[in-house]
Amino acid sequence: MNTKIINIKETHHSNIVIPEHPCMPDILGAQEETLAVIDGNTLRAVCSLWTEHTPTFKNYKTAAIGNFFAEEDKAGISLLDYASERLKEQGFDYVVGPMNGDTWHSYRLVTDAGKYPPFFMEYYTPETWPKMFSSTGFKKIASYSTAKAIDIEYEDESARKFGAKKDDLELVIRPFDVAQAKAELTAMHTLSLQSFSRNFLYTDISLPDFLRLYEKIVPYVDPDFFLLAEHQGNLVGFIFAIPDFLQKQRGEAVDTLIIKTVAKIPDRTYAGLGNYLVHKIHRQAITKGFKSVIHALMHDNNASRAISDKSAQTIRKYALYGKRLVS
Repeated sequence: MNTKIINIKETHHSNIVIPEHPCMPDILGAQEETLAVIDGNTLRAVCSLWTEHTPTFKNYKTAAIGNFFAEEDKAGISLLDYASERLKEQGFDYVVGPMNGDTWHSYRLVTDAGKYPPFFMEYYTPETWPKMFSSTGFKKIASYSTAKAIDIEYEDESARKFGAKKDDLELVIRPFDVAQAKAELTAMHTLSLQSFSRNFLYTDISLPDFLRLYEKIVPYVDPDFFLLAEHQGNLVGFIFAIPDFLQKQRGEAVDTLIIKTVAKIPDRTYAGLGNYLVHKIHRQAITKGFKSVIHALMHDNNASRAISDKSAQTIRKYALYGKRLVS
């Protein structure tokens, strides 16, 4: 066997055989340094190195490994070791992964897949990958989960109380206006920077990058499941949910709704708004014939987890990993 590690950007790669796999990243379009384990002319593992504008972990000089893919353990482990040494040589103290630069883009690994199949827009990874990371010195630094509510008609006292408060505030809940998508998303960008600023490994995202992320999902938007909360004409919260279109690919009825994002202004005036929006989406789901609701990709220590626990049970677990590069 002729196995070697190459830098994709420095190699003529037209003859490299790239595996057909749902987790295979777009390595030819990657802007970052991208390393690959090649066996003959077949790609066995790959990752990209983010070294600029990455989140900082505990004041360490931090890089990120993302665009990770490994067809087999040996190739994945050798690549992670090589990438770690390369980053150490560049003066980094710590590396997180897998993370495509920041938490706005794909990150985390599935650590407990459960029984529910992958859902729409989920970054779903093989269960063999966490062992590759732990075998090369990476440790879990954050845990996440996805939960599913089967009985979607639940009572929530916090939501009820905020409903009464909403009327006193004259707060307006309205659907996302697809015809004004750019203006709507621009307001959401400003709100998101405030809402998520205390999240683990948070970094700002520019408006152009934010628009590129969300404009991809606009064609799938059902305004009944994309709700904006406005107070005195200003956006103070929003919730975005989308049907699980992968059910259709499996030949099933699309009867599951996925709550992807809940955000609000971090102000005591709007305490309870998150509960209210989640509860309202559940009611909307019932009206439109959905049988279950997924609460997707929650950090286990965030408020969204507490809201979810009122109606849903965990169906999948994930983790983000980190590694000290210097002792």
